[in-house]
Amino acid sequence: MSAANWIKNADERVCLGDFEAQVFEREDDVMRGLGRRTKADERAEWKTKPLSERIADVARTTFMFILLLAPVGGFAAFLTGSQVNVGGQRIFTRELDLDVQFILAAVCFLIACLIPVSLVTEWFRGGRLLGSDWIPLVYVIVFASLGLVGLNARGVPPSEALSPVALPVWLSLLLSVLALVALLGFSKGKAPKPVYPAIPVTGEIDQDAVDAAILSLTEEKRTELAKDRELALTTALERGIIDRTTFLTASHTDLGHLHELD
Repeated sequence: MSAANWIKNADERVCLGDFEAQVFEREDDVMRGLGRRTKADERAEWKTKPLSERIADVARTTFMFILLLAPVGGFAAFLTGSQVNVGGQRIFTRELDLDVQFILAAVCFLIACLIPVSLVTEWFRGGRLLGSDWIPLVYVIVFASLGLVGLNARGVPPSEALSPVALPVWLSLLLSVLALVALLGFSKGKAPKPVYPAIPVTGEIDQDAVDAAILSLTEEKRTELAKDRELALTTALERGIIDRTTFLTASHTDLGHLHELD
């Protein structure tokens, strides 16, 4: 996550050193010098988890990935044997047997039904507060609608809603529409925005190590990081986390030295 995006939902009590740590989040050498937890530390911590927890983490991530791809896969099943223009070049996708297309679409849209069901379940658990839960529902609605278009092109009109082929598509569409109506029409209020924590401190700052690590980066990378920091500072100024004087001072401070202003 970029520092600018992080500061939008960060705690208002964060310090300038937290800003800079977020800027260098993916630069492990700089982060070690700043005395902050690195990505390598996170990976090492994950490896110390019990095997059962690691397997559960992988399974959860895999399931979420499949869930998000399901609506796209359901529609994509009907694109086989089609001509696609990519960068001005014509690409012909492999033609699949019609029965295979129907089976793939049915399975994918049945999986997609879990999206509205899980979102409404979490909505009830969270006290019926509206967050950004409605966005995945629109995603399913769009691709289920495209799936109906694909079915019609393959000889199954939308009117045959109870057919084994069309039913999963209609089911995912109707469940998503009902869930969207429930979330937008019957929520008790807006869910509070999540507060992003600062990257944890793990040790003392070694300024020489910070400067050496930053110097080892390419000029292009340093420019990119400086722009990210400037945008984060601008966002912090707009939120009222820092005042104009601090913003101007911080903007003219060398990379890796913001913590000196805390």
